[in-house]
Amino acid sequence: MYLVKGKTRLYVHPMEISGYCETLHIPQITAILKKGGRTFRLVKDTIAEEVYSFTDEEEMEYYRARYGTCIHRNILDAFSNRRAGKEDILSMMASRINVATTSHLHGIGYDSPAYRFVHEAYDRLVNNGKLKENVREIGCCNIIMAISNTNAI
Repeated sequence: MYLVKGKTRLYVHPMEISGYCETLHIPQITAILKKGGRTFRLVKDTIAEEVYSFTDEEEMEYYRARYGTCIHRNILDAFSNRRAGKEDILSMMASRINVATTSHLHGIGYDSPAYRFVHEAYDRLVNNGKLKENVREIGCCNIIMAISNTNAI
């Protein structure tokens, strides 16, 4: 069961209530829960993280403003220091910068703005010759590894 009011969307679990809640609703909801009921009592309330109400384009602008000056260096560092596949590294980097939004509340996917931002920066590095991709066929799959051209032999 969901409780919905404005942009607030809370899911009622048997042992807890979770979801995102607009700041203006927190005092009202907390007051209702503190009154208690026959089948529950409020033990504690915790605000875990801020959730933004960005559109996808606003979220991309947020990443550009916050990480635009350092993302290329971070990608080059990641590929010079790790022996993992391209997608593993890009997903890990996107997870680190990802912010929770009302449309992307639970992490990243290949279509999430955080992943697209990191992937676009990666593509620019490959297109500018700063990263070199190596494709290895393993069974029916292609594994793409990338190395910084400063580390290339």
